[in-house]
Amino acid sequence: AIFTPEISYATEILLGTTSMDVTVSDANGNGLKNFRCALFHVEDMVGVGYTDENGAVTIEFTEPIDFVDEMNLIVTGCDAWPQSLPVISLPSNCAYVIYNSHVISNDAQPDFGQTIALDLQVKNVGNVTAHNVSVHLDTECPYITPSNSFEVIPTIEGGATVTLNDAFPMYIADNVSNMTKADFPLPCSDGNDTWESHFIIILQ
Repeated sequence: AIFTPEISYATEILLGTTSMDVTVSDANGNGLKNFRCALFHVEDMVGVGYTDENGAVTIEFTEPIDFVDEMNLIVTGCDAWPQSLPVISLPSNCAYVIYNSHVISNDAQPDFGQTIALDLQVKNVGNVTAHNVSVHLDTECPYITPSNSFEVIPTIEGGATVTLNDAFPMYIADNVSNMTKADFPLPCSDGNDTWESHFIIILQ
């Protein structure tokens, strides 16, 4: 019968990491041999390995982790349901401020011919406080005209989130096609380091 394997792994790994350990077992704790464990970042395979007779494998990465983002650990093996598990890479001993979430202010809709603003939340996923962080909303979408694309956060502690309310007002053109995806890069900087992230709004 097809079964769901038990997988032990680190859900968080630090920037600069070169490998990760994975253990695959059955419901009784017995190690499962020759299971393929592959770590992917979007469509790029970061590393792959196969479990030994104890169900253990160390996945060696093709190069050290040099980004902060979510990844997927894909585990496949004989008679087992394929498993896709989240892994996130995090910075160590530094600040790292990136997009966390957003809603459109005042429950508005991203409709054509409208001016909207965002309640946008950023998070310092690092463990060091960041000071005087400039948040820059960018887009190459031809249907969006921002009227203010900069905000400044005086202080954001490590692990903390800050919400910018009614931020980044923008006009949506009359001639936008329904369900157009507008991509918004959101570089944040403290003047020394710049941290890249982005998000998408579906225009109507």
